[in-house]
Parts: sequence; structure tokens; C-alpha cells
Amino acid sequence: QRRGLTTDVQPGRVASVGGGREPTDHDSLDTAIREAYEETGLLDLGYLAGAPPALRRAAEAEASARPPRQFRIFHATDFADWWVLLLGGEGAFGPAPDAGKCGDIEPL
Repeated sequence: QRRGLTTDVQPGRVASVGGGREPTDHDSLDTAIREAYEETGLLDLGYLAGAPPALRRAAEAEASARPPRQFRIFHATDFADWWVLLLGGEGAFGPAPDAGKCGDIEPL
């Protein structure tokens, strides 16, 4: 993904989903699920163990949502954990809660 050229935050740079841990996150998995959903609106994340109940209900209500094939941590450091997500199809999307912060991001 690439940031839009007119954004105030890192214009034109390659972007990935991510963010910091919040007090309500129990672990890195909670943070990864929350951040990925907030920034993309990907409903398929609701099928993951640890997904918030409201996201689970939204995934179950969307006929095209499917459980992801894989969601695993592939690199952990003291400062950041990197996760990889492999979908079983195109993915089902709803409105992204943080769309105002990242609505300028486009596919490469």
C-alpha cells in the first residue's frame, strides 16, 4: 500500500497496518487484530480467537466473510511485533473505524 501524495503524514511512502498497544489490549495478538480492523474494516478478522465480540458478530452477519487461513507473528522485537495475515479469499470489508486517518492509502 502507498500513502497518498496529498496527506500530511508520510506522503507517498509505503504504508502498512499497525499501531501501538492500548491499555485494553491483553497482548500483541489483541493489538494486531484491533489495529488491522480499525485501519481496514476487514470483517474476516472477527473469526480469529481473541477478536472482540462485536467484530465476531459482524463477521458472522456478513455472508462473504471467511476465517483467515493464517494469522501469525513472524518477527518480534522489544519495540514491535510483525504479523502476517493470509486470507482465504478476497476478504469482506465494512467501514474502517479509522478511515479518516488512513483513507488516503492506495494499493501499490
